[in-house]
Amino acid sequence: MSVVIKYKLSDVAKDLNVQNKELIDFLNLDGVVLMGWSLGTSAVAVYAHEYREYRLSGIGFIDAFLSPFAHG
Repeated sequence: MSVVIKYKLSDVAKDLNVQNKELIDFLNLDGVVLMGWSLGTSAVAVYAHEYREYRLSGIGFIDAFLSPFAHG
């Protein structure tokens, strides 16, 4: 029996949204800069696109790999 789990970057972005909101609210932060490294930059890009309004003042990419299939 094989199990196939479809976990897309939009799912990662949704998880980031929940986790970031909890941390940002707990620390009462404003003007947050969200950084992504390597393949994580695609998740940050999707997150910023879908949840851009929540206290972000910027995003940064380190050693970026932006997947052309990131949004899906």
